[in-house]
Amino acid sequence: MNEIGILLADIRLFDFVDILIVTLIIYALLKLFKDSRSIRIIYGISLIFLLYFIASFANLITIKWMLLNLLPIALIVMVILFQPELRRALETLGRGTLFKQGKIRNSVFATQLGEIKKAASALSKNRHGALIVMERETGLAEFVETGTRVDAVITSELLQTIFFPNTFLHDGAVIVKDGKIIAAGCLLPLTDNIDLDKSLGTRHRAAVGISEITDSTVIVVSEETGIISLVHNGSIKRDLELGKLTKMVSRLWSVR
Repeated sequence: MNEIGILLADIRLFDFVDILIVTLIIYALLKLFKDSRSIRIIYGISLIFLLYFIASFANLITIKWMLLNLLPIALIVMVILFQPELRRALETLGRGTLFKQGKIRNSVFATQLGEIKKAASALSKNRHGALIVMERETGLAEFVETGTRVDAVITSELLQTIFFPNTFLHDGAVIVKDGKIIAAGCLLPLTDNIDLDKSLGTRHRAAVGISEITDSTVIVVSEETGIISLVHNGSIKRDLELGKLTKMVSRLWSVR
């Protein structure tokens, strides 16, 4: 008991603060990368660190030397692999919303989602492809500039008109914000995720791509199958019914 008392006496207040900060950083990173392909890379990196500690404890000199020499290369590779997530993390940190739920409780969001749902249902029935990006905290001005400005109140009829086959704007993305269609026919970056289903086309790859570098929520309607998909944080959920779509979008936006 005396030894435990001496050990506790040696622990300073700043040590607790140090541990708390590291814990919060790990929690924030896991929260940020959750449901994205990066979480598997994090598991792999964790296993490498575990192997290093085992090698140090067991005095496995060769393995320890190899891991130490691979560390600088691993850091460079990590920066390349996590480029979208690092960008999103810095943007989130700059907004000060890393630990916030960002709850939105207003009729504008309900109207926006309601019109998108009605449009998605009709587009899915008619097998008309669609790509709808719901802007959140991360600004999409650079992508808006690639399309045609609309600045109109969002309605199901307008969305269906935009995505009607063979019109000038049907191939691009529609960007919506605060109950308005900001622009249509917008060009989005394609994901380089090699794990994505090879059967998915350009619309889905663009949806995943924009969600990897921003906090946008994206709804996609497949032209070939009529399947409705939801994309967020680099992760895609396919073949969603309207009820499930509503619940998932509301949960992502923390709307009750």
